Amino acid sequence: MHVPPEAEDTVIDVYFFNYKVSVAEGEDWYLGHHVREGRLMKRISTAHYQTWKSIKMPEEKGSLLQPNRFHRITELGLPEAALAWPEEGTPPRTRLLYTMSPFGNVLGEWRNIVIRPNQAKDLLE
Repeated sequence: MHVPPEAEDTVIDVYFFNYKVSVAEGEDWYLGHHVREGRLMKRISTAHYQTWKSIKMPEEKGSLLQPNRFHRITELGLPEAALAWPEEGTPPRTRLLYTMSPFGNVLGEWRNIVIRPNQAKDLLE
């Protein structure tokens, strides 16, 4: 299924994660494999795929937010159709691929937040 560029995201998956291996090995795996697969998925079924290396910022002692906790943040925007399970007798829809690293499990810690833009609330109102 190809999603035209003008299609709007209906779900945004945001992943925060740290590597279990060294940062150099983790970045080599992530940028060398996972991002390439994300680009492929963008042509097939995602509206957008973006990833950022986190930046360090001042953190208050005892802060529950811990903004410096994660090394990388990735945002995957999906149209509603990409999330739906196919009906019986139809081919499965393409989902994000996952390539195992030769290092084994690369991700040591990760969190996932799902955002539905049409249900977002403006907290500045």
